[in-house]
Amino acid sequence: MHDLWPEITSLNAVRSPVVILREQAALLGQKTNNIVQASVSGESKSNLFWYHFYIVAPALNNYHYKLMRIHHGIDLYPAYFHLDSDVYKEIGEQFKTTDFEGSTDESHIMAGSETEFIDILRLVFNSKKTIQVITFLMSQLADPLFRSAS
Repeated sequence: MHDLWPEITSLNAVRSPVVILREQAALLGQKTNNIVQASVSGESKSNLFWYHFYIVAPALNNYHYKLMRIHHGIDLYPAYFHLDSDVYKEIGEQFKTTDFEGSTDESHIMAGSETEFIDILRLVFNSKKTIQVITFLMSQLADPLFRSAS
């Protein structure tokens, strides 16, 4: 039998959005001594890959706050951010809102490359809303009265 496949010697140098999201999720746990963590879940449907990014407080009955959803096709980029409405209000004006088939959501931003994806993610993580959510969760867990009740 003849092998008709090309040589597959190395992975593409471009990191996929989900790899970047999982790296950042791990870093949040490290920064907060795992008091507040982040998780990424995903699914594929209709030739699109969808990822959900949550801020998580394990000690608060595993509370999850959905910060964003991201989707992309097989080409990885462009990738589309679907943001928490407060985050979008804060950072969305910096980006041209893009339309894509089937969208009913106006709070989305397109990243055309890995570099743009990282730049947008940095803005999302440094937004007032993201910091407010993390600070609130950490303050709840620092309250000895609350910890003894849970």
